Amino acid sequence: MAPQNEHTEPPINKKEESQTEDIPIVETKIPKPLKDLMVKDSITLDQLQNVIVERGKYPAGTPFENYDPAFIQGWVISNWEHIVKFVQAKEGK
Repeated sequence: MAPQNEHTEPPINKKEESQTEDIPIVETKIPKPLKDLMVKDSITLDQLQNVIVERGKYPAGTPFENYDPAFIQGWVISNWEHIVKFVQAKEGK
């Protein structure tokens, strides 16, 4: 019966392999339209999250992947120009 128990155990390395990928998890969660805007205007995820926190939309420390997709589309993308100006003003650009 011992061989049957050995076959039912999951491979040990499966979980470790998925954690060693080079692409950060957060990066994969950014929708393409938002990522395109971020690249175009050189806005980092940290800068964006700081604006969101300072505007009281989400508490500090909320992972990006926990943001509601409707919020990303309806508030972040629709207010993008204001977000860029806010970041630039804060950084003295």
